[in-house]
Amino acid sequence: MCTWQVTKSAAAWVRVSYLSSLLLLLVLAISALPVTCHDARRAARTSRVSNNSSATAVVVGRHVRSYSHLTGDVRHRKLFSYQKFFLRIDKNGTVSGTKTKDDPFSILEIKSVDVGVVAIKGLSSNYYLAINKKGVVYGA
Repeated sequence: MCTWQVTKSAAAWVRVSYLSSLLLLLVLAISALPVTCHDARRAARTSRVSNNSSATAVVVGRHVRSYSHLTGDVRHRKLFSYQKFFLRIDKNGTVSGTKTKDDPFSILEIKSVDVGVVAIKGLSSNYYLAINKKGVVYGA
């Protein structure tokens, strides 16, 4: 095996000239300054409209998704709970659950009104699913 021997050693301390150290200090000082023009553009880009239920968020400078093709979509479905009940709205407007699969009052019309908002109506009863302030559901 070959052994390595050091014939010339590099200087332990490299002399840095005054001009190059001043240039290095200047570069470090400039890179430490905060850049405010990017923050101003970001704030203008993410300005939003007031938080009303009827107003949708408007983002300036970005692509805003349009869900207009989903509004008015109507589907006829049965809602099934974890406890194995079908949701039903009977002819009196009473909301309950049933275990029978063939109950005509369990067929519901689910219509999308807005993003995250649906209207649920019983097809046989013509009552909409509603909820009062206490959290009790009923047909209206």
